Amino acid sequence: MKENSKKKLPNCFHIGMPKSGSKFLNNLLKQHPGLVLNHGQKNFYAAQFGKGFDWYLSQFNGNEEKLRVDLSPRLFMEGEEAASRVKKHVNNPRFLLILRNPSNFVFSYYRMHYNKGIFTRNYRHIFKRNPSFDSVLAKFPEYLDRGQYYKTFKVWLGYFRLSQFKVIIFEEFVKEPQKHMDEICEFFGIQKIQFNQVKETSKNITLKNPFFYKIKRFIIKREKLKNKLKHSGFLDRIFDFFLAKPTQIPDNYKRKLQEYYKEDTKCLSELLGVDLSAWME
Repeated sequence: MKENSKKKLPNCFHIGMPKSGSKFLNNLLKQHPGLVLNHGQKNFYAAQFGKGFDWYLSQFNGNEEKLRVDLSPRLFMEGEEAASRVKKHVNNPRFLLILRNPSNFVFSYYRMHYNKGIFTRNYRHIFKRNPSFDSVLAKFPEYLDRGQYYKTFKVWLGYFRLSQFKVIIFEEFVKEPQKHMDEICEFFGIQKIQFNQVKETSKNITLKNPFFYKIKRFIIKREKLKNKLKHSGFLDRIFDFFLAKPTQIPDNYKRKLQEYYKEDTKCLSELLGVDLSAWME
């Protein structure tokens, strides 16, 4: 890509992590009049890269004078593939990274895959029915790599300076969203505003029954129906009280995962100069 074309590309990113308040953040950023966000969570520099830059730029509809922010919360996990592409094509990028207790994140990610039927659909030759967490780790021990933040961060730091990252701890973000949104505005170089409270989409919730995910996929594929239901407060209440529930990690898994991530968390704490001892409690 030519140098003058690079100037058109968004250089502000939210690169991670999924299941760590990305929808909550999105609902807050949408309130800022100086921003244009991409449609959905595209992860262009990883899974969608083959679609080309014209397609990528078409995902940002709005005033070109506004700051465009790429919301791709799985990009961080793509490591070197994504980092090298961003380095090659984007001038002076800035990365917002929201990190959540890795034990809670990985188990929540597993529950999402479980309820969506990912294991039985994509690995039907291995799993005849939805597998337990232990069964998944026995077949795919690399599943735990998603929570090794320091290890992945070091890959990105092979391409970018630490000063190009704004790292926010998820558990602190949801307690004081305005404080951290002020910091994000400052990091992106935009005016600070008062953000309105939004629906508590930051909670770690999953649908109670895998069948509900089939209904969700049916709705998502139908744009008019999806937009109509989005504005239904009644359906929001049904979702919160009847269909969704918090994902809680069993104590036996929690202890194992804490021990597994202990060294990585220690290294990350030293790198960022942040106390992460609460992740080990």
